[in-house]
Amino acid sequence: GRWTLGPSPGTNELTATVQASGVAGNPVTFTATGTEPPPPPPPPPPPNGNEVSEFVTLVNDHRSSIGCQQLSWHSGAAAVAQAHSEDMAQRGYFSHTNPEGQSPFDRLAEAGIGYSAAGENIASGPSTAQVVFDLWMGSSGHRANIERCGYTHHGVGLRDRLWTHMFLTNPT
Repeated sequence: GRWTLGPSPGTNELTATVQASGVAGNPVTFTATGTEPPPPPPPPPPPNGNEVSEFVTLVNDHRSSIGCQQLSWHSGAAAVAQAHSEDMAQRGYFSHTNPEGQSPFDRLAEAGIGYSAAGENIASGPSTAQVVFDLWMGSSGHRANIERCGYTHHGVGLRDRLWTHMFLTNPT
């Protein structure tokens, strides 16, 4: 027998045709048509413009250079980080703990984000991704968060030069 498989022109349908000898040598043709599943959506890019995207690239390039896996973007962690940067800007404070006493871990819990480990870096003043990256790499505690190979996901918030970088391991 003979068979063909190919896309239908202008569609995402696939058609398979099989020709075979039937009873008494008469040709028989079977045709089946189905649709190909759509490709998975690409991972969401980091929001908040070029500075956050550039910062994510700097962090992941550095992690790769020291043998750590790159961090995956986590939109929930990014939302928590962004909200914290906005809160610090709007209410004029700079701290891991907000005026109500909520820690980064409290904010993650409030957002319904579970994890096996988490961390947070904050910075006030750097205007570019390179400046905040260099600042944090020059601080042992901040650098330890960036270089902790056990972290798997992250999110970044930026508002009025107030940076928040959330790290997660195995978010749920």
